Amino acid sequence: MIAPLFVAAAAAVALLWVIAPLLRGPRRELPRRASLLAEAVRRKDEALEAIADLERDVEAGKLSRADFELLRAEQEAHALAALRELDSLAYERA
Repeated sequence: MIAPLFVAAAAAVALLWVIAPLLRGPRRELPRRASLLAEAVRRKDEALEAIADLERDVEAGKLSRADFELLRAEQEAHALAALRELDSLAYERA
């Protein structure tokens, strides 16, 4: 009498274990969003570091002022694009 109850209880637990993910629904998009945030921060940091490198190069005389202005504008555009992406991701969260 007790054995069938244990078997039924074990089957019920196993069934719940299998269907629990289906009952919870879709997983959050946090890992994807977190990776997008990390990528945008990385791109922003790289662009700002590139600007700092350009400034050191122009001060050391390795780069002309005209080239510096052109390259700095490109890196500023990259940094600004990354900042805009960070803002949009932050806005989505709110």
